Amino acid sequence: MKKIFSSNVDINKNAYLNWRMNRHSDSNNFFTMAESFSNSTFILLDSILNDNTDKKADSIIFPILYSADHSIELYLKAIIIKIHNDNQSEEKLKITHDIDKLFEKAKELINKYYDNNVESLNEALSNLESYITELYSYIVKPDDKKKKPQMDFARYPLDTKNNDYFYVKSFDNVVVDIENLKNRFENITDSLESVYYYLEEKYEVQN
Repeated sequence: MKKIFSSNVDINKNAYLNWRMNRHSDSNNFFTMAESFSNSTFILLDSILNDNTDKKADSIIFPILYSADHSIELYLKAIIIKIHNDNQSEEKLKITHDIDKLFEKAKELINKYYDNNVESLNEALSNLESYITELYSYIVKPDDKKKKPQMDFARYPLDTKNNDYFYVKSFDNVVVDIENLKNRFENITDSLESVYYYLEEKYEVQN
């Protein structure tokens, strides 16, 4: 049996995990991986919008939502690490999968280091803020005092305490408008990428 990590004689049938990575830039690598999950999200969304006669949407909505949320996490971490490193901050960064906390941290650092562009940068992230608010209304339990989001809702049907997630226990249909999701996610992705590119340009000008 051929190994998974092996080459095909046809170069177009190979994937190179290292080609887009930069061993000298963590923020670049987070951004690159964010793009990869974002791209996979759009590929799956487009496959549904092109033809959903087989009702594939009901199945692949889970990897779509997981990839979308994971890409947001990675974009935010890329932005946070970029600001942190470019400004030579000595603050120890806390690792989390909570995209709301990452969002707040990104805004905090933007407000701290980029006074002249705070308003435009925060405005660029406003679409993400509304998405997080909506998402968390589903994945944060009302009785949870710690307000911990269940970020793995699209990975598993049960939480860590073996309780059904909201879409499993619902008696009503839990519906996602795929066309709207694509439009919203395009907007969010464009905004996150524009913020990161701004940070890159700002650093190059200063150095």
